[in-house]
Amino acid sequence: MRLGIDDFTRAIMHRIERVRVQPPGTNLRAGEVLWEVDSKDKKLPMLAPVAGTVVSTNKHLNVDPPLASREPFGRGWIALLAPKTRTDMEACRSALLTGHVAGRWLAEDAERLYAWSPPGSEELVADGGYLDANLPATLNNVQWRALITEFFGRA
Repeated sequence: MRLGIDDFTRAIMHRIERVRVQPPGTNLRAGEVLWEVDSKDKKLPMLAPVAGTVVSTNKHLNVDPPLASREPFGRGWIALLAPKTRTDMEACRSALLTGHVAGRWLAEDAERLYAWSPPGSEELVADGGYLDANLPATLNNVQWRALITEFFGRA
């Protein structure tokens, strides 16, 4: 299973400066950190969608981390994960949002993000309705943890 970041993560992180991935051979349970992306001084852990073993990581990201954001569905993939069981793989595939359903989910989460204000902040959205391209740098650590908890389910 080839994995990378999605458009929602891309919008939040915008400028990826570093990608740290569990090394090949690492066995993970579903929900454990598979990789972490950095932007400015903020880190965003991304979790394994299924239990499995890291087969390979994208070495191009060592020299060009922004590739993960520029081409997330192509050359910017982050890790290959071999699911522990076929049942895990099929469950993950059946839960995968695609097409119009994925577009609707992305739009709904984007609207929720635009309406969300972190503790001690007025708003995330700059004039014109677009996220600040430097969002991670504009939030303090408490606000960043609140954003991760709200939109990624953990801090």
